[in-house]
Amino acid sequence: MKTAFNTTIYIVINNLFRIEQPWKKQTMFFISKIFTICILAAMLANCNKDSDDPVKPPPPAPAKPMAWAVGQQDSTAHAMILFSADSGSTWVRQGVNSTALQGVDASDLFVVDTNNVWVVCTNNTIVKTTDGGDSWSKVNSPPVGTDVAYSSISIVDNSDIWISGAGINNKGIVCKSTDEGESWTVFDTSYFSGFLMQGIWAINSQIIYTVGNNAFGNWHGFIARTLDGGLTWDSISLGDNYNKYVGWIGVQATDENHLVIHGGNGHYSYTTNGGQTWNNDSIYGGGAVGLDINDLIMLDETTWWSACDFDKISITYDSGLTWTPQESDPPSNMFLLGIDAYNNQLALITGGSAGLPLGGKIMQTTDGGNTWVTKYLTTNALWKVAFAPH
Repeated sequence: MKTAFNTTIYIVINNLFRIEQPWKKQTMFFISKIFTICILAAMLANCNKDSDDPVKPPPPAPAKPMAWAVGQQDSTAHAMILFSADSGSTWVRQGVNSTALQGVDASDLFVVDTNNVWVVCTNNTIVKTTDGGDSWSKVNSPPVGTDVAYSSISIVDNSDIWISGAGINNKGIVCKSTDEGESWTVFDTSYFSGFLMQGIWAINSQIIYTVGNNAFGNWHGFIARTLDGGLTWDSISLGDNYNKYVGWIGVQATDENHLVIHGGNGHYSYTTNGGQTWNNDSIYGGGAVGLDINDLIMLDETTWWSACDFDKISITYDSGLTWTPQESDPPSNMFLLGIDAYNNQLALITGGSAGLPLGGKIMQTTDGGNTWVTKYLTTNALWKVAFAPH
């Protein structure tokens, strides 16, 4: 088609110059021929451009981060698992009427990738999905009794799965699996006896921290660490007898040197040298009764974001030297129980009501916490939230 068109234009131009005209009209006709030639040339150039360099469609918009949130069972007696395909702006229920989620509360989750997600629950129940949440199935449970409630899960190298919790008579539980949950190693329960092991963090397959607090009603924190994949454990004592006054809820790390342990009354302790020394502090200047740090995410070595009781959100950019409070979004009177950040702008928080009426919510920020917006409301508490890794 392009060759035939070019030939036609050549014939037209050639004939234009061969037409004879009287002298008086020749000048004006010559001008008109030049004008016609310019138009035809422009058409030819445009045709060649369209043929040789077709217009490319715009690139597809980048995929939005996926996220999951978990919480207590609702009126259907099934644990809540929620999924967002758009960074937490909208949420849909997963595992509706799934027998794997019946009669349990979901406490924590670990998102391996967009297909594989693990969730730990009460009643010695662990569930997972391998298809992004289209279906959920039970994993073989550790041999620790049906009354065990798991609080935390951490996975490294997509293969080492660590969980912690507590069972009957306040017996602390720490277990690991290296075969997708087919079998479990249960660590010496006498070592963790009397403590609710609420948080666990595996830095790698060898270095794992787990934390908890006294299960008998008095604040007394407990920190344990293994450097050999669980073969041996050591407890960590903090200066000023800090463990005596603080019940620990969770632990986070960016690498084997930088860790933060957080817990009751706004207290936390951090190390920058792999636990050789620890620095004790509080978000609320010496501690504030009833303002527990329920969850904390480390974006890097110096930037930490916290979710606390009674709608309190704070962020630090200098390893806890100073904290900047952020305004929560209604409904209020909430324990903010979980937080995760995709980057320093996009983050999500889950919560549950501190009194009546019962309920839970998910909040989202897209501007680094300058504004938080409630995106989902439910009638039961939502415990933890996590983005798919990137």
